[in-house]
Amino acid sequence: MLKNNTDTETVIKKSTEQIFAPVMYAYISWVLDQARRDKIQRLYFLARDGFQMYLAAKILCQERGEKIQCRYLKCSRYALRVPAYFLMGRDCLDLICQGGTDVTLGKVLKRSGLSREEIPLWARRLGAETWLDRILSYREVQKLKGVLAGSEGFLERIHEISREAYPAAVGYLRQEGLLEEVPYALVDSGWIGTLQQTLELLLKKEGKTEALKGFYFGLYEIPKDADREKYRAYYFLPTGKIKRKVYFCNSLFECVFSAPEGMTLHYRKEDNEYLPADGGRENPNKKQLEIITEILCRRVRRLAKKNRKIKEKKVEKLLSDFMGYPAREEAEVFGGFHFTGDVLEKKGELLAAGLSEKEIRNNHFFSKSLILLGLKKGPVQESGWIEGSVVNCGRHVKRHLRQIRLYKYLLYIRKALMERWK
Repeated sequence: MLKNNTDTETVIKKSTEQIFAPVMYAYISWVLDQARRDKIQRLYFLARDGFQMYLAAKILCQERGEKIQCRYLKCSRYALRVPAYFLMGRDCLDLICQGGTDVTLGKVLKRSGLSREEIPLWARRLGAETWLDRILSYREVQKLKGVLAGSEGFLERIHEISREAYPAAVGYLRQEGLLEEVPYALVDSGWIGTLQQTLELLLKKEGKTEALKGFYFGLYEIPKDADREKYRAYYFLPTGKIKRKVYFCNSLFECVFSAPEGMTLHYRKEDNEYLPADGGRENPNKKQLEIITEILCRRVRRLAKKNRKIKEKKVEKLLSDFMGYPAREEAEVFGGFHFTGDVLEKKGELLAAGLSEKEIRNNHFFSKSLILLGLKKGPVQESGWIEGSVVNCGRHVKRHLRQIRLYKYLLYIRKALMERWK
């Protein structure tokens, strides 16, 4: 166990020097290569995962004499989805009723843009007040789509809120140049690509006809009916690279590659300027991220000055060891970051939830499958970084990690097959 803050800071600095900075350098080098190949003149790095990417790109452009403009777009899934809901019609419920970690009816209603005062009123109208704070299964969340769609006045209210939020959101996007006739692309961590799709919908309403292009670290999915050529990924795509996905943790990636600032909640107009608003919140991992960002930028600059080439195999080794086989001190420090898997940030839970060995066993393939099928009593206690939870538990670590990997292998094989059958 780490003794004090000095030990914690040492682990963060060492991990940034040896893992985070080389990974970021390799990824942004790839992004700039893609942009150069496609004659992209401007890159928009999407908050907040794009913050360190943006800083690294500016350093690389400066050191290499690149002429590509790098801009940081303050946004979030929530801040852009709410203004777009009325453009989606009933389909907005697909985003509002997405699965996740510890989803409750309260969280679902917050995603819709309802105020704090309106949420209990709508829960009462739905006859589901007891669901406000109860964790729902994935199936229950999906059933909510029909319930909400059939609730008199619900969609009308969501679309009303959406129309009110729309002018300031598109005003900010216009102000930042997203409607200019300049070849540009988006840069982000990725995962399911819906933010690009939402941006495209908003900009299309304002007259932009060309589809957006995005460069991502990884993509588990690409939105249905999207032009797949417009979604590129460095580390993995929906099909292939299964081993990389098994030894990867997107929640951990989001925690360490983020900005110290709070999440953008909406936009407002002040005088003649459109400003992002975060409600006065800070990132709960602010202090750790300030250390990571400072060291990462220094290390990236050193790598750029030497014009280092870091191969994907090296990146895979660094990430797989760190995420899939963490040392005890790494699991303690980074598992102690706060994380929320929802589109609306609260302080959240610890990234590596403190699980008992019984709770870890319920995450094994057979137990988890039986629980999800309703053939065994649950629930499954989730963790944003299950490997970190296993290491922190400290009991039968190798055996539990093997079982976790088995579950993930079968999960991603199934997803890959489904992707091919589309």
